[in-house]
Amino acid sequence: MAMEIALTKIFLLFFIIFFVSFVQAEIAVTISHNQGEEIASMFENEIALFNVDAVNLSNNPVQNLVIELSVDKELMLVDASGLNETKSRTFSIPVLSSGEGARQTIFVKALSKTDDAKIFANFGINTYTNLSATFVQVKDSPLNFVASLEKKDLDLAEKTKIFSTIENLSNNSFSNLELSLIADETIFADEKNFNFPKIEPKQKLSQEFSFYPKETIQGE
Repeated sequence: MAMEIALTKIFLLFFIIFFVSFVQAEIAVTISHNQGEEIASMFENEIALFNVDAVNLSNNPVQNLVIELSVDKELMLVDASGLNETKSRTFSIPVLSSGEGARQTIFVKALSKTDDAKIFANFGINTYTNLSATFVQVKDSPLNFVASLEKKDLDLAEKTKIFSTIENLSNNSFSNLELSLIADETIFADEKNFNFPKIEPKQKLSQEFSFYPKETIQGE
């Protein structure tokens, strides 16, 4: 009798492990560049959009699918503004019906040159049991950016400027450039964002930012 109970427990344990493994093997999670490149290619300091797609390939609904995203040291996960950076983030999908898919978009920033940086997705039901990844190549930026202050020593609330230039060193044109001034609450700027529809090969663009510190602020 004891032997039968033990065998029954072993069988049930085997069945549970097999069933969980089978169900999770029927979940596909892929990470792909928004432009459809097989191996994503980015420039240093570029922010690109990636898609994280989860598909339930089984005949049964899947509940509580958890996906944790992480990146190698040459990359960073950011939000849509590009300001808030993190090395990992987690999200969950409450229910995926049979054959149903779900997509999460993420923003990835390239930090330094590399041939094989990776974006990882650990996923599973309630816990992580599977791993998916995609490769990213990071190239030297073809855009040279230079910025300088009009004045470094200011009186209280005195206005000054930042002079900046962007030069396209390559033989290719680029579109949708955005130049932003990022400052804390002690700095007031007349302009914070400039958009350039296109920069042509060897072209140089110049832009000024006017700003002044809060009138009660002293020090650096």
